[in-house]
Amino acid sequence: MTMWEAVNCNNLQALKGFLDVGADPNVFEGNSTTSPLIESAKHGFVKLVKLLLDYGACASKVDSGNNTALHWAVVRNHRQCVSILVNYSSLTEVTNANGNTPLMEAVAGSNLKMVRFLLEHGASCGYKMNQHNKSALTIASSKGDIRMVRLLLHSSNAMEDRSRELYAALAVAAAGNFVQVVQKLLDYGACVNLTDETTLSPLHSAALAGSVEVIELLINYGADLDEYDNNGYTPLMEAARRGQEEVIKVLLYAGASANKISEDGRYRAFDLFSGVRNSMAARMLLLSESADGPSMQE
Repeated sequence: MTMWEAVNCNNLQALKGFLDVGADPNVFEGNSTTSPLIESAKHGFVKLVKLLLDYGACASKVDSGNNTALHWAVVRNHRQCVSILVNYSSLTEVTNANGNTPLMEAVAGSNLKMVRFLLEHGASCGYKMNQHNKSALTIASSKGDIRMVRLLLHSSNAMEDRSRELYAALAVAAAGNFVQVVQKLLDYGACVNLTDETTLSPLHSAALAGSVEVIELLINYGADLDEYDNNGYTPLMEAARRGQEEVIKVLLYAGASANKISEDGRYRAFDLFSGVRNSMAARMLLLSESADGPSMQE
């Protein structure tokens, strides 16, 4: 029997025999893509996890996906293994190849109990986002998980500047038409207008998704109706491109300019309209153009 077989068969005595004669607790012979501790945590083998740690296994060792044993224990919902690992070390902030901490993986899995446990044991739900512009809060918001959002907001440090994270969370919640989450973030103080080239504005996100109720909420909180996105289009232009007729109506009633020209100087909203040309929305765009008069950009 090899050490790999001992671990994968959950054979405590065989594994102890290898360790007693000096086997490295961090390495499988001929396999550098994982470790005995990672495999034990992945399968929920509690006694093996304890044994390996007692023999000096490194909890910070990562596999080919940059996952630690704690990542795997969290993803597989092996609570006892998680408890042992967090009490043994403070590796709750290590990120894997996806840029996710164990807490973020628990949020992605909608595992509220695991998230609460990790927070109670020192995991941070702070404002920093990973290389993909994600945090635990943005992941929860993108899933429309209102209970998770509440937990993460109430567990945060009030002294931290979370404006950029809250803005990103608001944008993904708007894109998903998650009205409850949007309202919760707004109540918490999320900004509807923020200069952030890495994040599509909440109003643009809602316009693209056709989220009328979210759009009305954002407008009530002062969202900029004529801001350009990275395409050089306003929310009204993006709605026109998608043929989002109800969104077009709401934006026009709120005061969005149909006469505003795209940032490259080529298009008004009507030029981009992909819906039925004799529809109410199309007629409203044309009438609004006439009412607006010549654009300041011409």
